[in-house]
Amino acid sequence: MARRLAQDRMWFVPAAAALVICLLTGPALAGTIRIVFGDEGRSERVETAVRDGVTYFSLGDVARAIGAARHWNTRTRKMVLSVGEHRMTVSADNMFITLDQSVHNIHHPVRIVDGRFWVPPAFLTSIVGRLTNSEVTWKPGGDAAWVTHLGAAVLSVGIEEQTEDTAVIIGLNDAAEFRVESVRSGQIDVYIAGAQMPDTLAIEQGTGDVSRVYFSELPTGVLAKILTSGSASTYSAALRSRPHRIEVLVRSGPSEASGRTAVVPMPRLRSEHGITPGGMDLGGDDGIQTVIIDPGHGGRDLGAVGPTGLLEKNIALELANELADFLRKEGFYVFMTRRSDSFVPLERRAEIANMAVADIFVSIQCGAYHSSVAAGHQVSYYALGDERESHVGRRSPVGLHYVKPGEPRPAAAELLWERVQTAYSSESRMLAADIGKRLEAVLDVPGRGVRGQDLVVLSGCAMPAVVVEVGYITNRHEAALLADEGYRRTVAGAIARGITDFARD
Repeated sequence: MARRLAQDRMWFVPAAAALVICLLTGPALAGTIRIVFGDEGRSERVETAVRDGVTYFSLGDVARAIGAARHWNTRTRKMVLSVGEHRMTVSADNMFITLDQSVHNIHHPVRIVDGRFWVPPAFLTSIVGRLTNSEVTWKPGGDAAWVTHLGAAVLSVGIEEQTEDTAVIIGLNDAAEFRVESVRSGQIDVYIAGAQMPDTLAIEQGTGDVSRVYFSELPTGVLAKILTSGSASTYSAALRSRPHRIEVLVRSGPSEASGRTAVVPMPRLRSEHGITPGGMDLGGDDGIQTVIIDPGHGGRDLGAVGPTGLLEKNIALELANELADFLRKEGFYVFMTRRSDSFVPLERRAEIANMAVADIFVSIQCGAYHSSVAAGHQVSYYALGDERESHVGRRSPVGLHYVKPGEPRPAAAELLWERVQTAYSSESRMLAADIGKRLEAVLDVPGRGVRGQDLVVLSGCAMPAVVVEVGYITNRHEAALLADEGYRRTVAGAIARGITDFARD
């Protein structure tokens, strides 16, 4: 009898599993809805399908309706959509999506069925609204979704003292028409047409050539008043993007600042592919195209200092520039988290890489130790738990933040991108190995191998990511090598070949 019950159970388990699989992947009820753009006087048809009791929408149809371009990466199974200045990443079988610099939960996983992406209702009602700066309303079972454009909103204001100018940065959620004029001495007026202000904004205590900034909301827009110091003589203004913002540059002397950009650079993305014909979302794989190079430290963060006063932040930037030249010649699109001696917060570096929808992230650092005998180059990838290498007897490199066993993570890492890198650990390990092999092949100095470490700068990267320590700046011999332009070029060439090896595997 017991044997018969066991046999019955053996039959029941696979049968139940087959029933569940049938329910999850079986035929879905197909239909369509209309997306109505009331402000534009047009509507678009979007195919729908009911799966697991949830109405899903064709991502290809939605992308066409909002004018989004798409880019598919087979290796990472990610679809990237671009609408204006916004970039969004959708991953198969994942209910979390990335939009610009934030992560959003759309409550049900994205599906791929027969080569097509399908997205749940929260994508339509929340994410599409954010992408288009609109309010989207749709009721379950309804045959239409209504899109109402919201117009620009003033979200933030900041003052940034630069080398030659004082910049007033007015943050917006969308592009907007504006005009700037100085109607009286010591005051600059910025009128933003059609804009709204959800919060009260003001800077009562300024800096540099700006003493105060305050706003007022008018029936036809928002007026910002910038009060300047007596030494301010000229100003210029421009609308910037990624993110949208108005920059007003105030200078004490003659101004040539109209073409300047913010200290922290924002990604300039490669051109995206148009919609794949034939109704398929998964076109030809574009492979690895975008590489983010992260020169460590910068600005007030000097990094480690060599025995002759050599600064790590300068070596990292110079080597990163050499690496960028090599990669561009190989046909890669290259973006750097900093292009000058500017400070970029550690957690911000991963956000920039994710916003740029990078395929690879490479951070350039130098090793540092309290003993000057420590030497060698090393490539690290992100790892936790048993995969992490032991750090016993090794001091934390200056500025290279990792977490020791039992140590709480820095508050800076407790962000939206926390530990997303774990999904790419195997690829990051392969990338590290490819770069490590190339460095070993051309450098006479000893190598310290490839290691898995809990590095904060890598933990938030949503792509294969590594840190390359190009040598110990606290070692007199290696510091002298790193100060040599020819040696740095050799190191950069080896790193570039390692990246190319990984990209072409």
